[in-house]
Amino acid sequence: MHIRISRASQDIVAKYLTSACAGDVLQVLGIPHATVVRALPTEVPRVAIRQSLTDIVLETSTGEILHLEFQSTREPSLYRFLAYDVALAEKFRRPIRTLVLYSQPIAQPPATLAIGCATYHVENISLAEVDGEAALEIVATHLATHRWTPADRVRLAFAFHMRFSTVSTDEAFRRILELTRQVDREEQNYLAALILGFSGRQLSPEQTAEVLEVLEMTELLRTVERNALKKGREQGREEGRQEGRQEGREEGREEGRQEGREEGRQEGREEGRQEGREEGRQQTALSVALALLRKGLPLEEVAALTQLPLAEVRVLAQALSAQ
Repeated sequence: MHIRISRASQDIVAKYLTSACAGDVLQVLGIPHATVVRALPTEVPRVAIRQSLTDIVLETSTGEILHLEFQSTREPSLYRFLAYDVALAEKFRRPIRTLVLYSQPIAQPPATLAIGCATYHVENISLAEVDGEAALEIVATHLATHRWTPADRVRLAFAFHMRFSTVSTDEAFRRILELTRQVDREEQNYLAALILGFSGRQLSPEQTAEVLEVLEMTELLRTVERNALKKGREQGREEGRQEGRQEGREEGREEGRQEGREEGRQEGREEGRQEGREEGRQQTALSVALALLRKGLPLEEVAALTQLPLAEVRVLAQALSAQ
């Protein structure tokens, strides 16, 4: 499960990641020659990457960029990683070293990609081949004898994905939580950074909830939660404004339609009355004209008295003569 981290929280996570991965602690995962000096932002503008998240990017003491990808299934091709590494190289102008950490046993994962003009290479690390029981035994011994080392935080944070032969996965998970509770609060911040930023991405939702419950009092998690709450409120207000505007527009259109229909009915009734009165006046004038013609009044006089056109009076007179 990917733990969502707001942009506002990424800086503090990067700060703790820098300390959590400092020095050569990654050797315990089988990553040699990687002396980390700081974590770097993973966002690369203008590059479309078909993945929901990018993994850890670290700077080493040699100036090399260490790009760590976390996989639970076999990567079908390396084009996705290549696209991101090209963007990293363009952004930082440094050599890129990419390591793909597999949390499950994978047979012959791809390590090279030939594209004609160049050959792209990654290093594959199988966490599933690391002895998890031995790693936790070292952690437990160091906690009990107060000899905790930076490498222990890496062992404990990544033990979720190591190999356990004598205990079940659930028993191993419980043991990891038990040891995590024994770590002092400041050191738990570094564990939280490693889990939030990396190893926790492949945990189930239920496991994630339990890990976060153990680490809930760390300054890092409290900061992440505050930022998430702030972001949620801002999004809620913006959504409320958007919905209000939309509802206002809808109501305005509906009111406009209602007013238009009402005005149409009013105008229709008024026009009907006007037409009816006009037809009534016309019919009256015709009746008067016929009566005057029967009395023998001249056509011009009938037209003047009824205000009918002379031609229309003449037609009436012809109709009377034909009867």
